[in-house]
Amino acid sequence: MKRFAKRALALTLATLCLLMLPCPAPAEEPFCVGFDISFDVPRTFGDEVSEGAAELLRGLQLEGTWTAQGSLLDWDGSFTLAGRERTRTALHIFGREERPVVECSLLGQERVMITMASMTEFCLKMYNHLGLPLYRLAFCLPWCDAYGVEPLASLLGAALVPADGSGTISCEALQQLLTDWAELEWSGTGYSVWINALSVDTDVDSVLAGLLYDLSDWCAEHCADGLHVTRSGGVTRWTASDGTEAAVLEDGRLTVRLDGLASCGSLMLDWQGGSSLRLSAFLGSEEETLLRAEIAAENLPAHLSTAEPFTVSAVISGRCAEGLPVIADGPQGLVPAAAGEGGVFSVYCAGSREGLCFSRTAEDPVIAVMHTHWREAAPAALRTPTVAESGIDILCVNDSTLPPFIRSIFQPMVKGLLPLLVEVSPKLCAALMDTLSNTGVFAMGTMDEY
Repeated sequence: MKRFAKRALALTLATLCLLMLPCPAPAEEPFCVGFDISFDVPRTFGDEVSEGAAELLRGLQLEGTWTAQGSLLDWDGSFTLAGRERTRTALHIFGREERPVVECSLLGQERVMITMASMTEFCLKMYNHLGLPLYRLAFCLPWCDAYGVEPLASLLGAALVPADGSGTISCEALQQLLTDWAELEWSGTGYSVWINALSVDTDVDSVLAGLLYDLSDWCAEHCADGLHVTRSGGVTRWTASDGTEAAVLEDGRLTVRLDGLASCGSLMLDWQGGSSLRLSAFLGSEEETLLRAEIAAENLPAHLSTAEPFTVSAVISGRCAEGLPVIADGPQGLVPAAAGEGGVFSVYCAGSREGLCFSRTAEDPVIAVMHTHWREAAPAALRTPTVAESGIDILCVNDSTLPPFIRSIFQPMVKGLLPLLVEVSPKLCAALMDTLSNTGVFAMGTMDEY
């Protein structure tokens, strides 16, 4: 059943990521679009459980409207399975993107609030206590990644970018920066939770610890009299006091190169932002590659509904990538594996306003397709929910708040799930029940308690 759990999770995460694609980037003017979305999995599988999951995705259809302005959003729609009206399930997500409120026909009159800043920590606890790898869900949500990276970005930006654009950062200040960075991992902030979740599948935590020690030695050797920051003609340079150029920022392109790191070898970074972005990173030596990442996007759109043809690709390898989950061809069809077993973690997406196609590389067969149809729609009235409208914070439930919530949603949940379960293959349904039982979800309590 562990194999099924991984497959079901991969399918669920892929679907949730696809649901986020109608979301436009934050804008000052209201943005509104209607959408109809369907899916396809253009291949068959070698076992009934995987084929049942694929068939479920093939029958999933979404429709609704999306309205957004700044951090306010309103996603009002429904989904059906196998085109059957009796399976229609209403779903309404509204409020602020950092704390959206969810209404669903499966919840009856109850509302659920999701605090995105708590999502990664909640998912990590679900893995630690129940063995459910939900932390991968957090990595698929841009807000969770933003909460994770922001503390480190703020720390580095404040320390390495002088207020007037030029200046000298003392060796003592650089060493303090590295100390603060190390302490950030144990601070309980979004960054420390994000690193802990990332380290479940990878060796990031130990590699990062070695890198910080190496950077401390590098600063002591090359920056005895500080790190000089100069800005001239739109070009910013970071140069060590011994003349070693560490980084350059020019026309939105940042390049970093640090050689002679004791345990890590060399650190190289090349970043170019914009609609056609590039990220090339390397950490390692001739003897061992700790991390190699190549991420690229061509003609990246602001929103899928107005997109011209575009592509996004990512290839990650090295010791840090050996535990990353990938989908690879096996004797039983597409099965989860680790990047270390297949060599690299790779994903490729080609898209336009008509939809998206996913595969491992540009040359590999398509794994999944999302078809999209966009239409004009009347915008919803955007608002920040009041405390009374927000409902229960589902990521912060306890022994006093969970029982009445379960009692309230039990009847509408059962009534709404029955038509959906009819469309699920018996073996897939049985495998799901076995997984919930084996992970201890059913042991969390009985209906008598609620």
